[in-house]
Amino acid sequence: MVYEKPEHFLMTSRPRDIAKDHLVDFKLIVTAYLFIGLIQASIAYSNFFLYYWLEGGLSPSQILFKFDDSHLDLQSQARTLYFYALVVCQFGNVLTSRTFRVSTFEQNPLWGPKQNRRIFLAMLVSCAFVVLVLYIPFFQTNLNVSPLPTAHWQVLVLPWVGALLLMLANESRKYWIRSFPDGHVASLAVQ
Repeated sequence: MVYEKPEHFLMTSRPRDIAKDHLVDFKLIVTAYLFIGLIQASIAYSNFFLYYWLEGGLSPSQILFKFDDSHLDLQSQARTLYFYALVVCQFGNVLTSRTFRVSTFEQNPLWGPKQNRRIFLAMLVSCAFVVLVLYIPFFQTNLNVSPLPTAHWQVLVLPWVGALLLMLANESRKYWIRSFPDGHVASLAVQ
């Protein structure tokens, strides 16, 4: 992300007052945690509970707040799928969060004057970490994770669909900000 080119409107914005304006402010926290974070968490937890339902026939109400040692193997596999879903959602997040107002399609990472192909190298490094964590015995034992279960295609596809939905939601938010710059959504947007 440090290699990103600035958005075209950047020089028209007033400079930050270092005495009172912080780099991490309320608007950034709202965007990161209450918008993008909630979408990512929902997708990851959906993947977790979907696997429990597909593999063990257990609904969320049957496993929430149950602190026993039953289904340890199932729990380890579901935890793995939760982790997998978070990483895949981060791929969608990094592609759409490159800009705050300008569409990702206008500031394309693949071609044009604002390209940043290093993003894909970063995504490849993230994939390498997933492989290390899920397939190296040291990490499997200490983190109590298992290799990625592939018995159910739904839990492998859901995070990719979720990443696309995340991108669509954030692009819609940016479109709304561009269309209504004086609206409530724009007032909560990071400048």
